[in-house]
Amino acid sequence: MDLSNAMWAGDNWQEDLERLKTLQSMDDKSSSEKQEEFVLTTYLHPMSCPLCHTPVGSKDNDVACPSCNVGLHRVVPFVKVCEPGWHWIIDDESREILLMLWKEK
Repeated sequence: MDLSNAMWAGDNWQEDLERLKTLQSMDDKSSSEKQEEFVLTTYLHPMSCPLCHTPVGSKDNDVACPSCNVGLHRVVPFVKVCEPGWHWIIDDESREILLMLWKEK
């Protein structure tokens, strides 16, 4: 996972990222630690903001993009088509504001 240009949103992301690094460096893991590693790897994977294309990583389902400040909502499609198996969409309130601004032009 390339974290070089990712931006982070939400609470406790630093602790979650440190926990993920700790789990990845462990040799012998219990089943609960393996499960925790999978969840953290999947949910902390940075995905592009649909508006500014900045990679945003967060364990929270509803966040604001740190770059453009638009509200984002995590969506898990019915069929997994790519890694990590989810993507961001612009939340309803931000979409309404953007549509109003677009109509004013």
